[in-house]
Amino acid sequence: MISQELTLPTAAGARSALNQRPSVAMLAYLVSAILHIYFSIYQNMNELET
Repeated sequence: MISQELTLPTAAGARSALNQRPSVAMLAYLVSAILHIYFSIYQNMNELET
């Protein structure tokens, strides 16, 4: 659920940014991807600890 809520707004923001500056869109996409991976790993660590 959290991943969908994060990716949907960033996808729309990336499209609007892509029309203006491709570099900004790429940065936003990379940041969202890194955050998505970070939170997925963080959740996996919490599941392993409990």
